[in-house]
Amino acid sequence: MKCCLCLLLFSHLFLNTIAWNCEVIPGTLKQIDAGLGIVGGVNNDNEAFLFLGTRFEKIGSSLKHFTVGPAGELGANSSNNVFKFADGSFKEIPSIQLKQVDAGGDQIIVGVSPVEDVFCLIKDANNARPSGDAPWIQLAGKLKYYSCGPYSCWGVNGAGNVVIRRSVTGATCGSPGAFEAVDGALSMVEVASDGNVFGVDTQGSLFQRVGVTTSNPPGLRWTGFSICPNGHKHGSSVSLRCSAETLCSSPPPTLTWSSTPRIPLSESSRLQELILISDLNFTATHSQHRVTFTCTITYQLQDENKTAHNNIDLHVQYAPKISNSSSCIRTDVTVCFCEVDGNPSPELEWHLSGRPVTNSSNTFVSEERLSSTDLRSSITLHQSLTHTSTMQCVILFSVLIGVAGVALVR
Repeated sequence: MKCCLCLLLFSHLFLNTIAWNCEVIPGTLKQIDAGLGIVGGVNNDNEAFLFLGTRFEKIGSSLKHFTVGPAGELGANSSNNVFKFADGSFKEIPSIQLKQVDAGGDQIIVGVSPVEDVFCLIKDANNARPSGDAPWIQLAGKLKYYSCGPYSCWGVNGAGNVVIRRSVTGATCGSPGAFEAVDGALSMVEVASDGNVFGVDTQGSLFQRVGVTTSNPPGLRWTGFSICPNGHKHGSSVSLRCSAETLCSSPPPTLTWSSTPRIPLSESSRLQELILISDLNFTATHSQHRVTFTCTITYQLQDENKTAHNNIDLHVQYAPKISNSSSCIRTDVTVCFCEVDGNPSPELEWHLSGRPVTNSSNTFVSEERLSSTDLRSSITLHQSLTHTSTMQCVILFSVLIGVAGVALVR
């Protein structure tokens, strides 16, 4: 009977190679939060930003931590004073000090103090604009991070232990129950406005709690995933994870990595609570752009092997480089060619003696996209150049935020 069960389970293998694609946008932040379609964060100078349209815009407030969600837009500054955005500006909430604050619950505010005491404020008090006599509720226990979703709150203490508080509502943020231990060791945990739970361990690895529902708030297990495989820059660290559950009394599965085209790979595997996890860690290079990594899981069932595969396409960002074939030809007219390769594909400008040149009666500029990363441009000048004239191919790129150029004729 067990063998039959294992064969049936094979069609529902938990083969996880989660990798979320991202679009890289300009800006550098040390902390970021999102909720209800709003994104905000703070940089290393404790300057607060909101993402508006296509870029981050600085807002007039100094914060070390920012949160946004059903409870509003809130933040804590370097003195642990708490602020809430209202009537066009951040206004201080008196009589409370928090080093971390969260707005993701059912319009409740939660957070932890500098000494890791845990506090919450019910929905009605929050919506009435918290004042000096707001009825903050202190919860039993110590946490260094606390985050709430629509039906539960999760936290992490100083030892990295993970806890959950069930049945948290807008009217009962203190809920009758107590904190319950959850497996895993994390340095931070966040609950999304849809109830999904995410965590980060001390090594910076990312996890999602699988099986979280209203009827089973603690979920089933943690699953690692790779964030932004298309957002890695040349020289940055890449970590891909593949995991699979063991089946019945069968031997543990095997997980192997391969790539197309083939490159040397170094992987590490471990068994954690009946789940086999394989990590592939390496440093991204521009030559790995568009390389496909495949995780293969193999189960030995009865007298045959069963396999399954999952693919991740890596996209590496790298600063553009002007091809050595770029050159100019001078006759009665001057014709210059410039070819550049970079990801994201850069923009290109022509400069004559330091000044941009565009189409006119004396010049003609054309561009051709050779691929998603290759750009070729040409310029034809129906004018004489002096011995001091300099024609430059100038590229604008966002990977390192800057410009580069090469003089093609002088």
